[in-house]
Amino acid sequence: MKNENIKKWLRRGGLTLAFAVLFVFLYVLSALSGLRFFIPHYLTIAGGPFESKSYLVILQNNNELRPAGGRIIAYGKITFNNGLFGDIELSNPDEALTNHEYIDAPYPMEELLWDESYKGYTFFDANFNPDFEKTVNDLLGMYKLTHPDVEFDGAIGLNINVLKDIIDITGNVKVGDEVITSSNIFEKLENSDDTTLRAIGRSVIFKSSWSFVSWRDLSDMFVKNLNEKHIQLYSFNKNFQKKLAEKNWSGKWPTEFKGDFLAAIEANFGKNQINKYIYRALNYRLYLCDPKTDKYCEYMGKVAYTIEHVDRAPEAEKYTGYIRFYFPKKTSLKSSNTFVNYENNEDYFVVGTIVSLNPGERKTIEMTVELPETIFDQETYSLYIPKQSGTSGDSYSVIIETPTGTEIKSRSFDVHENIASWQGALSKDKTLSLSVTKPL
Repeated sequence: MKNENIKKWLRRGGLTLAFAVLFVFLYVLSALSGLRFFIPHYLTIAGGPFESKSYLVILQNNNELRPAGGRIIAYGKITFNNGLFGDIELSNPDEALTNHEYIDAPYPMEELLWDESYKGYTFFDANFNPDFEKTVNDLLGMYKLTHPDVEFDGAIGLNINVLKDIIDITGNVKVGDEVITSSNIFEKLENSDDTTLRAIGRSVIFKSSWSFVSWRDLSDMFVKNLNEKHIQLYSFNKNFQKKLAEKNWSGKWPTEFKGDFLAAIEANFGKNQINKYIYRALNYRLYLCDPKTDKYCEYMGKVAYTIEHVDRAPEAEKYTGYIRFYFPKKTSLKSSNTFVNYENNEDYFVVGTIVSLNPGERKTIEMTVELPETIFDQETYSLYIPKQSGTSGDSYSVIIETPTGTEIKSRSFDVHENIASWQGALSKDKTLSLSVTKPL
């Protein structure tokens, strides 16, 4: 009898344990939400038994905007051992990565950043390419100048607002006698030594990992920041990198996009953190003529880019930046209301201009470009607009006009007869497309 009771108890206990395991499994799956994407790739990311993986980490201050996100305020690596998280190491910008021969910086970096302590083009300014995949290659090239034997399996770019978002969800983090909040984390990262930096990184990871009730909120937050390019990922595993690119989480720009392309990329070289006071708006207008009926047909695009320094406080600082405009490869510039620098680029037509703004000042850059015939096949037109990492909801408006009598159909534009328009805040990469029906 006693044995029967024991067996019943074991069966009930076994069922209870099974249900508990199932509950935990389902809870984890639900809590991970969009991050479930990474589950099939876990061994690629973290490795298996007797394997180690390491990833370059860069923390970027997007209040001092740079093309790939923001000025690099800390760097380091995350390691995995035997498929489990190992450690995170973080360091402030230091001579360990700048102790190499002087390298001339891309225009106009040296001109705008020059002072007696300027060391030329180094790791900490090498996030100058808005395509994160190319920025990673540039960063690793710089890294290997002083650390030739170091190898990484990939890279992670984090803008400072991601850490603020984590702390807003999980609560403040205590490091020694210091309390790290979403309000002071940037100050702590800028002014702490390497030991404190590592402690902050470990504490943030530990607290978010063990905040079970917050996993769903954390997952949704991470996915949002991945979609908005505040987190960018790169893997040297080609298959996994392809998957990241398909999710648009790799920060990679399309190089073989069939259609029109437009990007405005900013670099703040004023040595100040005032991008939260900089307002940007871009207006783009294009007339799609018909070369069969118009022998003078040329695809002329008009760009008006407005940038404004909205801080009018007495202590407000001057803004100095460099704005680059990207168009399809065979574009040519017809006119501009400001001096522009032509940049050599194998994938796009690129022009840039220096912008200086006093507090309260606003400027509008206007240019007309002739676009290649390949942007429009007389039936369909597509425009790809990549969002710059580090920006938040810049204002964009696009107006496309076709000859009178034609009919436009589109799911992404608002259409009125032969005019299509779109206006919105650019929170992530945007593709706009339309089709043109000619009159019978």
